[in-house]
Amino acid sequence: MDDKIALTSNDGERPRMKKDWRFWTIFAALMLIAFLAALDMTMISTALPAIVAALPPSSIAANWITSAFLLPMVASQPIFGGLSCSLGRKNSVISALVIFLVGSIVCATAKSVLVLVVGRGVQGLGGGGIHALSEIIMSDLTTLRERGVYFGLIALVFAVAGFIAPVLGGVFSHSSWPWIFWINLPIGAVALVLLVLFLNIRVPLLTGRQKWEKLDLVGNAILFGSVTAVLIAVTEGGIKYRWSDARVWVPLVVGLIGLVAFLMVEWIPGPLCRQPVFPRDLFANRTAAVAYLQTFLHGVIFYGIIYMVPIYFQAIKDRTPLQSAIWSFPLTAPSTPLALIAGLLISISGRYKKLIFIGWALMAGGVGWLTHWSVGTSKAEWAISQIIAGAGIGIMFPITLPPIQASLPVERLEAATAAYAFSRTFGAVWGITGATTIFATQAAKKLRPDYGQLEPLGLNDFTVIAFAESLRYLPEQLQVLVKKVYADAISDSFWLFVPLAIIGFASTFLLKDLPLPDFIKSQAVLEEKGASENASPPESLA
Repeated sequence: MDDKIALTSNDGERPRMKKDWRFWTIFAALMLIAFLAALDMTMISTALPAIVAALPPSSIAANWITSAFLLPMVASQPIFGGLSCSLGRKNSVISALVIFLVGSIVCATAKSVLVLVVGRGVQGLGGGGIHALSEIIMSDLTTLRERGVYFGLIALVFAVAGFIAPVLGGVFSHSSWPWIFWINLPIGAVALVLLVLFLNIRVPLLTGRQKWEKLDLVGNAILFGSVTAVLIAVTEGGIKYRWSDARVWVPLVVGLIGLVAFLMVEWIPGPLCRQPVFPRDLFANRTAAVAYLQTFLHGVIFYGIIYMVPIYFQAIKDRTPLQSAIWSFPLTAPSTPLALIAGLLISISGRYKKLIFIGWALMAGGVGWLTHWSVGTSKAEWAISQIIAGAGIGIMFPITLPPIQASLPVERLEAATAAYAFSRTFGAVWGITGATTIFATQAAKKLRPDYGQLEPLGLNDFTVIAFAESLRYLPEQLQVLVKKVYADAISDSFWLFVPLAIIGFASTFLLKDLPLPDFIKSQAVLEEKGASENASPPESLA
C-alpha cells in the first residue's frame, strides 16, 4: 500500500524532491499535453486558406476558426485553477485532456465551417485547462530555483510546437487537413494513460462549501461573458462589419464594462465572491503585477507574429503553406534553445532581471525590423530580423513566472499560476485578432476601389485573409497591385507590436530581482511509495 509524504512545514515549504522515474514520467506526460495545446494554437495558421477553400462557403468569417479556440482557452484557465483545488490535480488535468481530444474529433470530422468552429471551441476549453494545470502541477513538484529549468523545458515544447506547427499545417493542407486534428489522438492517448497511472497528488482537504467557493462561479461567469463580448467585437470589427456598426461597438463596450465589473466583484469583499479566482493581492504586489503585464505583452507579440509571418510569405513571396512554414524557421528556431538556456541560467544564478532586459531588447529590435518588410525584402533581411525577434521571444518564455511565484505567498500558488497562464493566452487573443484585424482592415480599405476587377476572382472584404494563398494565381498586373497592398497591410500589423515591446522593456525597471530559494512552495504533495509508516494521512486524494 502506498504511504504519503507529509509537509515539512505548515507554510507549504519543503525540500527539493528526488527526481525518480515517476517524476520524469509525469513530466513527460505534461510536456506531451502542453505540446498538443500549443500545436493547435498555431498549426491552423498556414492551413487556414486551404481549409476554408475545402469547406462549403459560409457566412462565418475564417478568423473565427482561430478565435473560437482562443476564447474558451483564455476563459477556462481560471476555472481549471479553481478545479485543481476542488477536484484535485489528477481529475482536473484528465478532464481537460479528454475535452481537448473530443474537440479534436469534432474538428476532424467537420463538414462545415460552423461545425469546425464548434469543435475548435471545445478544443480551446480543454486547452485552457491543459495550459494552466501543467504549470500548476510542475510548481507542485519543483523548487523555485530549479523551476526555471523545467519551465524552460515546457517553454521549449511551446517553441518546438511553434517551430513545427506551421510545417505540419502546410503538409496537411496539401494532403488532408483533418489530420491537423487526428494527430492529437494518439499523442493524447499516450499522455492520458501516463497521467491515469502515475499522477497522484494530494491537495489540502476542503469542505464541500469551500470547494464550491474555490470555483468562483460568479466571477468566472462574468469573466467568460466579458471576454466573449470583447472577442466578438475585435473579430468582426473592420472585417465583417465597420467599427461604427452597433454589432461591433456594443459588444466591445459591454465586454469592457464587464471586465471592470469582474474586478469589482473579485476585489471588493462580499457574498458574491468569497474565494476570488484572481485575488487582489496578485496584482497589489508590484513585481507580480509587472510580470503579469510582461507575460501578456509576450503573448501578444509571439502569437501575433507567428500568425502573420506565414501569411506574408504566402501572399508576397508566392510560397505554398509548407514553404511559408519553412521560411518561418528563423523566427522559431532560436526560440527553442534559448528558452532552455534562459531557464538553466535562472536555475544556476537564482536571478532573472538581466535576462528579462536582454529578452525585451532583442524582441523590440527584431519586431521593429519586421515593420520594414515589403514586396522587395531580401532573404537576408527577413531571415535576420526573424532571428533577432525569435531570440527575444525564446528568452522570455520561461522567465516571467519565477518573479510571480517568488513574490507571492504559497497559498496563492494555484491562483497565481492560473493568472499567469491566462495572461499569456489572453495576450494571444489580442495578438492574433489585433494583427489580423489591422491587416484585413487596411488591405480591404486600399483594395475597395479595385473590387470591380477583384470580386469576380473571389477577393473582397470577407476573403482578404483566406485569399493570401491565391494571390500568385492573379493576372500579373493585378498581382503587382494586390501584393503591394498586402505587404503594406502586413507591415501595419507588425507596427502593433513595436510599442508593446518597448513597454515591456521599460517595465522591467519596476521589477525587483528577488532571490529564488531552493525549496518547493506548494501545499500539494506527490504521493510516493516507500514513505515512512508514520507519514501523515492523506487530506484529499486527486
